[in-house]
Amino acid sequence: MTHIRTQIREYVVNGLKNKTHAQDRVYDSRIHETDEFPMINVAIQRERFLEVYQQSPSIIKMASELEIQAVIKVDDNFAKTLDTLCQQIENRIDYSLAELVDSCTYNSTEIIFLEEQENVLAIAKMTYQVEYMKEEPVLPADDEANLDQFHVDYDMADPNDGSVTGPDGQIDATDIVDV
Repeated sequence: MTHIRTQIREYVVNGLKNKTHAQDRVYDSRIHETDEFPMINVAIQRERFLEVYQQSPSIIKMASELEIQAVIKVDDNFAKTLDTLCQQIENRIDYSLAELVDSCTYNSTEIIFLEEQENVLAIAKMTYQVEYMKEEPVLPADDEANLDQFHVDYDMADPNDGSVTGPDGQIDATDIVDV
């Protein structure tokens, strides 16, 4: 099965191709060679754990930062051109992402400039937070017999801070247990 991050990127790319001034120059990676502009790059920046939704089988709620980069060459009208491309992207983003995710929320847009050879590029980094459920894989029964040890990390309360009674987010000890 295709990973959820890949599914999200592919869905956004397909939803934007030939529907903006970038035409078919919409990529599911920030790394590619092209000298044609405008173009759009789609990437997942960070994925983080939110909560355990179900214990067994293990289903966890995750959040990822979906970054859509609108890239244009800087000219006398670059601000209007970039704003138009961003508006086209915003109009095309389906906040449900075809039921792939539980939610998709706009976070921010950051404009940066990049000098690349003889071109100056303006890049609008549009960030959305997407939340979704992810099932953790369960080891097949025949693989379980091959486990001969496991690693344990201990996260204890800070002994110098009496107001904190639970884990402080810092690993205090590590152990390897032979089974």
